[in-house]
Amino acid sequence: MQEKLLPTRADMNKVPLIFSDDFGLPHRSQIKKISETIVRQAKLKHRGFHSLRHTHSSNLVEADFDILTISKRFGYSSVAITMDIYTHFFERKKKKGAKCLQDVQQSMQSNS
Repeated sequence: MQEKLLPTRADMNKVPLIFSDDFGLPHRSQIKKISETIVRQAKLKHRGFHSLRHTHSSNLVEADFDILTISKRFGYSSVAITMDIYTHFFERKKKKGAKCLQDVQQSMQSNS
């Protein structure tokens, strides 16, 4: 694990890990078992582990992260690939912005 963090200059003791144990990083099957246990105990609807990736990306879009940052974070080779995959998030954000502008305009018209 430390070798993976060295290029990022991160201190392993300060990097929060959701899934770890005393023996280092667990095997991917163990991660799946742990996540399914957490979901079951929390009485949440089961979603695939990969859905966390999409949830995270939509949260980044909502938080106004730029597309290049999102693309790099997810390891895509180009911004175009990121846009193709997550276009619906950006379209939803555009519609939300347009609705906000309409509301402001209507508010200004009713106040005058």
